[in-house]
Amino acid sequence: LEKGADKKVNALSFALGIGHVGSLEIEEVKAHGWLRGLVEELRGNREEGIGNREQGEVEGFEGELRDYQRRGVEWLRFLTDHGFGALLADDMGLGKTIQVIAWMLGRRQVLIVAPLTLLSNWRHELAKFAPSLKVYVHQGEKRHLASGFRVAAQEADVTLTSYNLLVRDYTDFSE
Repeated sequence: LEKGADKKVNALSFALGIGHVGSLEIEEVKAHGWLRGLVEELRGNREEGIGNREQGEVEGFEGELRDYQRRGVEWLRFLTDHGFGALLADDMGLGKTIQVIAWMLGRRQVLIVAPLTLLSNWRHELAKFAPSLKVYVHQGEKRHLASGFRVAAQEADVTLTSYNLLVRDYTDFSE
C-alpha cells in the first residue's frame, strides 16, 4: 500500500460499517471530506458512482469488451483513481488480460512484470487490442541499461519485463 493508504482502508471500512473497535461492532458512520465522496460512490448514492457510470466502449481499444469486462475496467479505474491497488479475480479464460489492457489505455508508463514465458503473449495482446500503445520489452542481451533504459522506458507507454530481470536490473527500474 502507498504511504497512508492503510489509513484510507481503515477509514473506508469504518465508513462502510464493516469495522470493529475492540468488541464493539460499527453499524453506521457518517463520513466527511474525500472519504464521504468515496463512500457515497461505493454505496451507489452518487450520480457518477461506479454502479451508475455508463460503461461504453473504451477509446483506443481494438475489439469488443463484454459487459462484465467493461465493469472490470471501470472497477480498475475506480480503485486506482482513488489511490487503491486493484485485483481482478475472474475465472481463467474470461479476459483479465484485455481488461487490464483496456484500463492501461487511460494510463501512461505502466510496468508489467510477468513470467518470461508470458512476455510474448503480453506483447501480442497489446499489439492486437491496443496498437496505439508504445511497448518496450526489456528482455534479452540487447536490452537497454542505465540511461538507455531510462530513455526507452520514458518513451514507452508500457514496459514489459520478467521477474528475473526486474531483480537483476533493479537499479534501473528503481530510478
